[in-house]
Amino acid sequence: MYSLIRSGYAALIEGLIIVGLTILTVSRKLARVPRQFLLLGTASLAMIVVEAVLPNVINYGLLRLMQQSLMLLAPVIVIACYYLLKMLRMPIGWRFRTTALLMIGFFLVNVGFLPALTGGFSPTLPVSNSGLYYEAYYTHADEIAGGQWLATNAPVGAEINSDEFARRKLIAYFNFYTIPTLQPSAISEHAYVYVSYGDTLFGRAPLYYNGNLLYENTPTQFLHDEKNLLYSNGDVRIYQ
Repeated sequence: MYSLIRSGYAALIEGLIIVGLTILTVSRKLARVPRQFLLLGTASLAMIVVEAVLPNVINYGLLRLMQQSLMLLAPVIVIACYYLLKMLRMPIGWRFRTTALLMIGFFLVNVGFLPALTGGFSPTLPVSNSGLYYEAYYTHADEIAGGQWLATNAPVGAEINSDEFARRKLIAYFNFYTIPTLQPSAISEHAYVYVSYGDTLFGRAPLYYNGNLLYENTPTQFLHDEKNLLYSNGDVRIYQ
């Protein structure tokens, strides 16, 4: 249900952007709108269309692109709603109320608030301590502490394995460029293995393959049998 709502939201927003930009272009009352606003709005709409037609080429989420375009195009959408509801002869007060209720409803769905109450949809970071974004991107203090231990104890140039998203955190905080996999066949005998918060808590590590989100199981038994546990703070473990 929520997938259908989000798809319908995307289609509606595209239509309202087209209507709003058309109104801004032809309306005499709005003739004083700066030309650069119309040009930027048209360019944003063009990017949305290109992303919809060629998603595998751009490899960027359509809904994310549309939401970021709202920084510029939100007034255009409100104008389009106002004029369309005016054509339906709706009283002016209800035009604004209807537009506001519509936008609030979409907001509650897209930030994950309503799905968090009902379930049945991927958890989102603002309302849940689970799901891809929490496992992959949220940085915990224990992960920083584990990285500091590596920075202090691992020799310069040491081979380190981690999952793809832990690798990004270690690059950002400590300038470590790890090997982004936890597959046992890719872990050498003397390599350090950094097991992040999500790897430990959920027993899996997210990764992208050909643009698709996949998960690999954390090789806990392999690490227990073949490696020595050098560091653990409960949520993060480092083996060699």
